[in-house]
Amino acid sequence: MSGLFDALYGALGWLMRAIYGIVNNYGMAIIIFTVLTKVILFPLNLKQQKSAAQMQKIKPLIDEIQKKYANNREKISEETMKVYQEYGINPTGGCLPMIVQLPIIWALYRIIQQPYTYILHWTDERFAQYGISFASKNARRSEIQMVAEKIKQGVISHTPINFRFLGLDLAETPSIHKFSALWVIPVIAAVLTFLQSKYMYIGLSKEELELRKRGKKQTESTNGRPPRPGDKKDGGNVEQITNSMTYFMPIMTLWFTFILPAGIGLYWITGSALQILLTYISNRHIIPNMKTKAKGGKANDIEETRKKLREKRKDS
Repeated sequence: MSGLFDALYGALGWLMRAIYGIVNNYGMAIIIFTVLTKVILFPLNLKQQKSAAQMQKIKPLIDEIQKKYANNREKISEETMKVYQEYGINPTGGCLPMIVQLPIIWALYRIIQQPYTYILHWTDERFAQYGISFASKNARRSEIQMVAEKIKQGVISHTPINFRFLGLDLAETPSIHKFSALWVIPVIAAVLTFLQSKYMYIGLSKEELELRKRGKKQTESTNGRPPRPGDKKDGGNVEQITNSMTYFMPIMTLWFTFILPAGIGLYWITGSALQILLTYISNRHIIPNMKTKAKGGKANDIEETRKKLREKRKDS
């Protein structure tokens, strides 16, 4: 696993260093770096969204199966897998892109958090020349603050990296106890995080939006099984947790961007804004044009399959 991370750090560090070498500004380098990595990861995000959309489109078929074999879990699983195979859908297809992205996202944070290591290629020996040592790998996350302190002390004569961006010093950490212009970064980051979760369906047509919300609500209220007497119609605890996360994540974002260097907050802002834009593009222009069809069959033949299932149910 460490070899995988080392390879990612090396590749993404090279990209960040190359961008900074062109623009000579840490803020601009972060924005360009974030745009490029988001574009690179977009196919994985799209695959995840497509998988969710496909699962939603075949949900009427799954519902028919659950009604027909309500008391036979084994038969439900068997018939459900047949539907997945018929329509060429991998039920775990939406999880793989998310798993693949996790180490990449972790690497992005580390590279932006340690610009002297990845942009200037400072080694432990170079840091030691200025009286900076790291007791652990976690301590390296504070390299921006450590170098800033040595600059204030006069140990380092000038700022090696241009951290100034729109009048802000991205090497500084916003103080929650003292108001400053840097507060704008955590506030914008929190607002965009809220909008990102609030407008996950942005760009969808009214018909598709109703389909998604209706399917999501039914899935949450029954946990994927046929409704039973006493089930809550409002989605119960699952829906409450989903709504809570919509507000919890912005608060967490606000907190983290107040305790980390402002450069991390700029990365967060850029990433969230891009994600909203890419979600709109995929929901508006890509997902609606995707056809869910049986292998060798016609597109959008789900209603016909539903009729066949109903006929089988009547005969049995």
